[in-house]
Amino acid sequence: FILRALDQGFGQWNSSTTNWDLRFDLSSWDNLVSTPDTLVDTLAKRLIGHTLPDDARAQAIAAVSALPINSSNATTLAKQRRQRIQAAIAVICVTPEFIVQQ
Repeated sequence: FILRALDQGFGQWNSSTTNWDLRFDLSSWDNLVSTPDTLVDTLAKRLIGHTLPDDARAQAIAAVSALPINSSNATTLAKQRRQRIQAAIAVICVTPEFIVQQ
């Protein structure tokens, strides 16, 4: 659900635009995709109020780093960059720190 919502949106289907009416604008984090550690830390602070514990942080950084951002095609590169942001959010959203916010 999380990845689909981040990619396609959710809510009411608008048949005239062929999109869901609620969509996420992730562009403010686009400048961080080349530094996965900064991306993960920034998103974690936004989503849970602090950085992840060391082990979860390392796993999140590894997951984001595994996604390529090397296409010479501008459209594909933009999609790859967005996928890194989506992956970082998804990984943070399944951590105990996010699920059980204190």
